[in-house]
Amino acid sequence: QQQQQQQHVSSQAWASFKEFNYSTQQQQQASRAAGSSSSSRSGSMPSSSDHEDTDGGAAICVASAVLVNGLALAAVSSLGLRSGAIAVIDELVRLETAQTAKRQAHLGLHALFHLVTTGRIFWGLSGTGLLVALAALVGIVGAKMRSRQLMATYVILATVLTAVATAGGISVLQRRQVVEPMVERQVLELCNHTRYIRLAKHIPCPFAASYAPSEVTPCGAFCMWRVGLLRQLHACPIMQRLCHRFFYTPLSSEGGKNCAAAIEEHGSTMYMAAEGEARCRELCDGDIRCTAYAYSGASRAKPERCMLGQAVAAEHLPPRWSPVPPPQAAEYLAGGSSLSCFRRTSPVVVETFRTHGRRLVACALILAVVLLASTVISCCLVYNVNAHERGKPTAQELSLMMCCPCCSGDLHRQFSRPVVLSDEGSDLDEGDQTSLADDGASRAEDSSPNRC
Repeated sequence: QQQQQQQHVSSQAWASFKEFNYSTQQQQQASRAAGSSSSSRSGSMPSSSDHEDTDGGAAICVASAVLVNGLALAAVSSLGLRSGAIAVIDELVRLETAQTAKRQAHLGLHALFHLVTTGRIFWGLSGTGLLVALAALVGIVGAKMRSRQLMATYVILATVLTAVATAGGISVLQRRQVVEPMVERQVLELCNHTRYIRLAKHIPCPFAASYAPSEVTPCGAFCMWRVGLLRQLHACPIMQRLCHRFFYTPLSSEGGKNCAAAIEEHGSTMYMAAEGEARCRELCDGDIRCTAYAYSGASRAKPERCMLGQAVAAEHLPPRWSPVPPPQAAEYLAGGSSLSCFRRTSPVVVETFRTHGRRLVACALILAVVLLASTVISCCLVYNVNAHERGKPTAQELSLMMCCPCCSGDLHRQFSRPVVLSDEGSDLDEGDQTSLADDGASRAEDSSPNRC
């Protein structure tokens, strides 16, 4: 009889619990109907499914932006590596650190610059860009399929790659600040035509065979020490690639006399040939002694002329080239349709390194910001997918509750509502469900309509 009485009490409790759930569901449906009617007039907060659609579309858009930025980072890194400027800069840093090995070894910078080179940083960021593109594809597929596993995988990958992209961008930026003074010192030392010819002749470099003895200055003790160091580092190809192409600044060309005086180098013999302006610059680039050149356009009286301020004599022989004494240079340049003269400034390699460094830093930092935004949106999407099944507030509503509780309205009540899956799918026994119903009823009675 006691067992029958207990079963009767339990059945009554279960019936009252189902009745309470039914009334709760009716109230929820009534509130949703009222919310939909009010939203048609003044607008209301969208449902969880609407939030999922919105977050899914935003996640796909941001993941697509991550894909584009990742490919851009890989492309910029690859272009920098293929330009050859990065390899030259790394060799110059090796030369600079080798010259000051005793001082740098104490600070640990000598080994650091040999281990973490600019080329390796570019290779690492190139691989990071490809990994970012693959992760973005995972995120796009996961957002379209509403797959928790794929979205969780994308969130983890995006978080890690955000840190890697940020660290890579900061590393390139810091390395630029440290390396550029070293490169400027080496450029000033190596691309000076007097030092260049002297060092190349004493190493000796294959291309130095054409230098005449009169063009080579004496080499002292420090010069011989430096020659030995360059010989150990096989610096001849580095010198050729570094001092091969230059930028030029225009000089005053008011009359042939002024232009001839501007490009003249201490009474050295000038060399003239019938070449175009672009070819004239290439010829000056190819001669280390040429620090300035002039170009006179073709006219009815005279053909176009290219005049080098000075050059290696053995490489500028008749009949293509005509040696011109400096006092007669103005006469040769006069009579053309136009006249322009230029002086050499800095190697193109240095500016190429700076340009690729700026582009890489910008791509890496922009990618880090986009990855961070994509990670946040993806986390919101994963949360909304899980919260929708449990009737909890969405990620936007939860953010509103945390940041501005007074504006959240009755969203906090969704955390205290009883969760009922079905009569068959519930994991609670009858006693637990009865106590859950009593707790839910007491909370519903005690809750204030304007709780903040």
